[in-house]
Amino acid sequence: MPHGVLFRGGGEQQIRTKLLDEDAVEAVIGLAPNLFYGTGIPACILVLRPPGCKGRDRSEREPERAGKVLFINADREFHAERAQNVLLPEHAEKITTTFRTFAEVPGFSRV
Repeated sequence: MPHGVLFRGGGEQQIRTKLLDEDAVEAVIGLAPNLFYGTGIPACILVLRPPGCKGRDRSEREPERAGKVLFINADREFHAERAQNVLLPEHAEKITTTFRTFAEVPGFSRV
């Protein structure tokens, strides 16, 4: 998604509020600009919890994640090439490892 979905008001704000109220957002990953063909704007990935993964079932499997959202600021994780930026394997590994461990990394992620 474009980064604007995280900040705009109106209908998008109502959608974000409902997703958070229902504990449906597991993580928000901010990415660098110019990673995707045809657009130079920064993007983000919204990681949503699976449907039906609410309440007792989820909290028994992942009690440390219940009611929490992991924010990862990966806007510096890219390699600049001539026409656009790219994520290298080491960038993807850092992002996925941080997400899987739900870890706080100073300057990179926060629960």
